[in-house]
Amino acid sequence: MRFIRKEHIVTTIFNKELEDDETIKMIFTNLHSYAVDFAVIIKKYLSYQEDYFNITFERARVIKVNDDNTFDMLVFKKGTKTTMKNVHFSDVVEISATTRKHNICDSDDALTRWEILDL
Repeated sequence: MRFIRKEHIVTTIFNKELEDDETIKMIFTNLHSYAVDFAVIIKKYLSYQEDYFNITFERARVIKVNDDNTFDMLVFKKGTKTTMKNVHFSDVVEISATTRKHNICDSDDALTRWEILDL
């Protein structure tokens, strides 16, 4: 008899306001290197209204991280695929990524006790 048990549990691992450009760049670099899809909220300025508005994309992927604190991303929305180039880090309001055993926010490869206890 074969018994297979699979479980997908979604738990918030990291929820923090990031302000350091190096940390933000590390996040985008890790999202790019692991090819993680994520949801993103971007703020844009309308000059004629003199106000910001938010654009939400349910699925996006980083194409390239640039040295000038910008990144290029591929956005999927309602059957269309759009490339957005030179999006500045300060334009991003929120990123929500659901990963499986990808330590996006960690820079070292050391196992935590929770990963060792994972049964």
